[in-house]
Amino acid sequence: MESIEGEAPMPKIRGDDGGGPRQPDPALFVQPLGQDAGSTGQVGLLIRLGRQEEAFALYRHLCAAGAATLEDHREASELLFSLALYEEALDACEQAIALDPEDCLLQENHGTTLAMLGRHEEALVSYQRACECGSAIQPLMWMNFGTGLRVLGRAEAALLLYEKGMALHPPPAQAIVLLTSKGDALRDLGRYADAARAFDAALRIAQQLPPEAEDWPGPDVLNYLTAAREQVYAFS
Repeated sequence: MESIEGEAPMPKIRGDDGGGPRQPDPALFVQPLGQDAGSTGQVGLLIRLGRQEEAFALYRHLCAAGAATLEDHREASELLFSLALYEEALDACEQAIALDPEDCLLQENHGTTLAMLGRHEEALVSYQRACECGSAIQPLMWMNFGTGLRVLGRAEAALLLYEKGMALHPPPAQAIVLLTSKGDALRDLGRYADAARAFDAALRIAQQLPPEAEDWPGPDVLNYLTAAREQVYAFS
């Protein structure tokens, strides 16, 4: 299948060479899913003040003293992930999970961090745990779970999870991501007409958002959706 110019901003599988699981593009997954500022711990306060080095030093001190809270571990994990320090982020996330294994956001972030390390099967276990949290489930949890399956070549199963995410009536920015992921999975399966409809739906939502809106997806996303739609129309 021909490639689309400028695909990187949107979810795609990098290195589609027919082999086994590949290291995923960070754009495949949405992470971190953080708590609101009201639950910030000491480490998080320093991070929000832009004092990263002090935050890391405090976090190491708290861990050594056995005094780090769940929020300290969570905040450290999210910052480490954003810096692409995935092994360190995984360790911090697992320490947070040890304090609250039923926290679905932690399980979600755990799965995404594992995915970035290429540990896809383990990631699926964490995604499933996150999606079993009942009322706490969020649309993008289904998206990440589905994308974890798609990376492993299970596009049909991924589609079902993208539909579950859409059934939660996500806000526009999340709907764009879910519909784009759905379109990509349908294209993987050669269902080009269905893929075109998914890309069309994502593009319509994106075009309805004014450029000054906080959740406006940006020109790269619009360009990707336009190119993806044209590609699948050519095949259908």
